[in-house]
Amino acid sequence: LPTDGVTVNVAPGTYRLTETFQLEQQDSGTSDCPIIYRCDPKQRAWIDGGNTIALSDFAPLTNPDIISRLPEVARSHVRCIDLSELGIAYVKELPDSFNCYGSRQDALAQLQIYYAGKPLYEARWPNHGFSHFNDVLELGDHPRVQDGRGGAFTFTPDPERLKRWAGAEDLILHGYFRRDYYSHSARVAKVDLERSAITLAKGLIDEAHHSRRFYAHHLPEELDLPGEWYLHRKNGLLCLWPPEGSASDHVMLSRLDGPLVRID
Repeated sequence: LPTDGVTVNVAPGTYRLTETFQLEQQDSGTSDCPIIYRCDPKQRAWIDGGNTIALSDFAPLTNPDIISRLPEVARSHVRCIDLSELGIAYVKELPDSFNCYGSRQDALAQLQIYYAGKPLYEARWPNHGFSHFNDVLELGDHPRVQDGRGGAFTFTPDPERLKRWAGAEDLILHGYFRRDYYSHSARVAKVDLERSAITLAKGLIDEAHHSRRFYAHHLPEELDLPGEWYLHRKNGLLCLWPPEGSASDHVMLSRLDGPLVRID
């Protein structure tokens, strides 16, 4: 390297990525001879990892199986588009236990949707915040234990809600099951209506943990607000209740199956 280092001037414009932009040790130079990456602040360069889709490209939902699972209030509003036909990659089957923390090497890169620069959220319950579970029935095994047992707990919401969940095709809970500083998502293996109990497919529940909070997500049975969406992973059908207002005429979907930028 030159004694005064190197400056990489990035030309203004939008750079659409199809894979993670990665910088490694050899890309950083040294403290005496650094490599600096920059662009003119008056002519910005943008790194884009998304697909722009016009809201007008979404068609009315006609799939009878999905329609029957939606709340009645949503059925006339939900529109859909086939991600498989658009060539947009997505996770086709969620694991029994996962997280979406971008700083972890094993993080699951989930589909994300943005409208007018703000994220839209998967159909979930409750719509905001968390619910709480009651008694711990089974501690379960640590998620790293192969073929380990999932924990179980009692939960007493509206009985009709639990009945809908028992018939759901795929029920995922995200919560603080073990520690107040660590949350993750876990698939539900069983809903016991007689005991109002939920058993996770995998994961440990700490009996002494008092927060015990969670929410259900990726659940069409809870798609009940404008801006919520659901992805039917078996056929790639993205179902969206379009956001209210006219802030934008399109949504942006994440394109990558990993982080946008990685610096190792």
